[in-house]
Amino acid sequence: MDLDIFEPLGINCDQLHFLEAFVIFCLLQESPRIDAAERQAIDSNEINTAHYGRDPALKLTQGQKQVSLQEWGQEILHEMQAICEILDEANSCDDYSAALRQQAAAMEEAALTPSARILHEMRATEEGFFEMASRHSRIHQTRVCKHALSPQDTEFFTDAVQQSVKKQLEIEASDTVSFDEFLENYFQETLPEKAVTV
Repeated sequence: MDLDIFEPLGINCDQLHFLEAFVIFCLLQESPRIDAAERQAIDSNEINTAHYGRDPALKLTQGQKQVSLQEWGQEILHEMQAICEILDEANSCDDYSAALRQQAAAMEEAALTPSARILHEMRATEEGFFEMASRHSRIHQTRVCKHALSPQDTEFFTDAVQQSVKKQLEIEASDTVSFDEFLENYFQETLPEKAVTV
């Protein structure tokens, strides 16, 4: 998930609803250890998606088979449907299912993706990405600066900072293990014998 250049806060409510459902979906999935071959496939899928994700012919490695990004994406979105319905019912809304439908539509129609929207605007304004991003940043800055925090919000955030710093100091004061020892213990407990380290 990258910042949404078109949103003043970098993200909108629909995206947050989708992300909440997606995180719960991930939490509920089986997560067996991966071996070196699967780690390599994951890395390859990530690089290929970043570089060629807009190419309809792109194939990703899913276990022992090759699937399109759209096919795999729609499979995940379909599996998320039940979670979104439960979240909608729990919150007396349709926000989660609506957010899921938006993502499904973008998976079917590339013109609805954030990258397509950015490319369309760059062509329309004849701007490079840096120029377009800078222009949107200035627009967002102006908009945000017009809305000062209320005294109550200022007090809330000031108190939150103070509590956070206090808690951090307490945690650090209670540490009895060096960072190097912590890392060594962590990897001994979590990595299988043939796991790939990074």
